[in-house]
Amino acid sequence: IGEVCFRGQTVMLGYFREPELTASVIDGDGWYHTGDLGRMDDQGYLALEGRRTEMFKTGGENVFPREVEDAIEAHPAVLFCAVIGVPHEVFDEVGHAFVMPKPGATVTGEELQVHCRERLVNFKVPKAFTVRPQLPLLPNGKVDKKPLRRELGLDDRPSVPASRAR
Repeated sequence: IGEVCFRGQTVMLGYFREPELTASVIDGDGWYHTGDLGRMDDQGYLALEGRRTEMFKTGGENVFPREVEDAIEAHPAVLFCAVIGVPHEVFDEVGHAFVMPKPGATVTGEELQVHCRERLVNFKVPKAFTVRPQLPLLPNGKVDKKPLRRELGLDDRPSVPASRAR
């Protein structure tokens, strides 16, 4: 898994009157660093795995939240989930999963932990699960992680508004 980068004539020139911000995403050779993480599959297609800013390290190992979220969402009672790296005294960071069950379904954190242990290596299994009837959603239907991070007392990870691109 690596960062998705591209260059060409259709790539933006930079952020309006923000040379430092531009330099943080477009390197000296003109490659635009998207912040998306991906891998090429066996047929040469790009499979997106998440965002660089969402990845966290636990016990020296990289954890990509999308992989953990996919495992949790494979549970028949789960509609949506979001995994966030939270500080930990021993492991640096560990996963905290917010889970929204399907309408009429119920699931516990203990059940989800067992489910995850069957699908993920131990260090990727979230150490905490919060199950609730609703999760904050973005207009595109994805879970909005910013309010969840704030709820845990964490700062927002950096992002660049698209309106600042030219």
